[in-house]
Amino acid sequence: MSHPVVPVRRPALALCPALCLAALAWAAWATGEELTLTDSLDQEVQVETLPADGDLLVLWPQDLERDRPGVVRTLAELHAAGIEVWLTNPLDAAFLPRSNEVLRTLPGASIAALIEAALAQSPRRVLLLGHDRMALPLLRGLHQWQAGHPGPTRLAGAVLLYPNLFGPAPAAGDEPELDPIVRSTGYPTLILQPELGALRRRMGPVFEALWQGGAPAFVRLVPGVRDWYPMEPPGEDLTRDAAVARLPAELAAAARLLAATQAAVPAAVDLSPQAAPLAPQAKVLGLVQRPATAPPGLRLRDGLGRELGLPDLKGSVVLVNFWATWCPPCVEEIPSMNRLAARFSPGDFRIVSVNFREGAEQVLGFMRRVHVDFPVLLDDDGRVSGDWQVFAFPSSFLVDRAGRVRYSVNNAIAWDDPEAVAVIEALVAEPAAPPPQVAAGKGPGLDQVIADPGPGP
Repeated sequence: MSHPVVPVRRPALALCPALCLAALAWAAWATGEELTLTDSLDQEVQVETLPADGDLLVLWPQDLERDRPGVVRTLAELHAAGIEVWLTNPLDAAFLPRSNEVLRTLPGASIAALIEAALAQSPRRVLLLGHDRMALPLLRGLHQWQAGHPGPTRLAGAVLLYPNLFGPAPAAGDEPELDPIVRSTGYPTLILQPELGALRRRMGPVFEALWQGGAPAFVRLVPGVRDWYPMEPPGEDLTRDAAVARLPAELAAAARLLAATQAAVPAAVDLSPQAAPLAPQAKVLGLVQRPATAPPGLRLRDGLGRELGLPDLKGSVVLVNFWATWCPPCVEEIPSMNRLAARFSPGDFRIVSVNFREGAEQVLGFMRRVHVDFPVLLDDDGRVSGDWQVFAFPSSFLVDRAGRVRYSVNNAIAWDDPEAVAVIEALVAEPAAPPPQVAAGKGPGLDQVIADPGPGP
């Protein structure tokens, strides 16, 4: 079934107003068909098909609103490139709410049924597309389907956008564990990893685990963008718009690459029933006490180029907070951190925040809009955050007077809550360590690295 493609000049598409893009995508959407499938769990799976004239069919399990402007724009790009898309929401099939934990543990039965129907009803080459936590049920469904269909097929493989393939978020400072399905995939897989993505530096273990499980695996870096870039509104960021405009060509190239590597899948890939997802953990909502250990290194510059290192603050209790402006919980806890800082003298307690991979201009602009009473240092390449084993944002650590990490927390809290204040007061009451000897030229003290972002434009 084919439908005319609305002609669009490619160079202008990334700059097209959101309303224009929405009209284009909805025109394609309106001509689609709906399918109802039944999966192995006897769940009804609703599928929207968005036909196009090309030879590639993308199966995209979604967990977001269908009319979200970024999703609409991405669908418009795919339709304009002649790529047919089938959309389904596995959460709807299971009558489950959207949450990280639900997505992390979701079975893949609806994905397996989607693959089966696509190969039965369409002559096109088929490509799976998953993102973030949805990548886990996608891989489970692929594994379930592959168990009954060994050998090369028209299913080229899976493309994973900024996948989060780890188990439950660990306590801040602990290493996350990969979900068992990563080592049981056994099918060609390509990861499209944003250059500024939160988990970029953790893709090495993911890549190795995929190969260990028998999956020919590839990683392609998407320059200049963050996670969720295909879902964000159009017209706000030219680099992001350009990345979305390139996505259809990248998916088409991925389908050719993955199809060509199917013969490389070992015949001995273990297709026995997959291991269960890692067991859910009780969510840690407050400070977690840790063994007193020396922290990783921390010496960075703020948005005005002034340098500060954690050793400069030895003798004070220090709250080290890792955050980003795009993280709503991070922003929400700033006022309570300001109030916490005001409760103590500078010699007893300090706060230092470390911004994750955002430029000085963006951070200083944020600080002109939002009052911040403590230094904000820039982790431009994410190395310091990686050294501190930061997995989720915000993540915070309490360092005692002797310079040892004593507590951590991997989510936003009310820092002026009596329980948090009591923990800090107990650390402040401990004997102070001897003042450090700071060599000349090693950078100013905290009093010289203030939170003032400078004058506005």
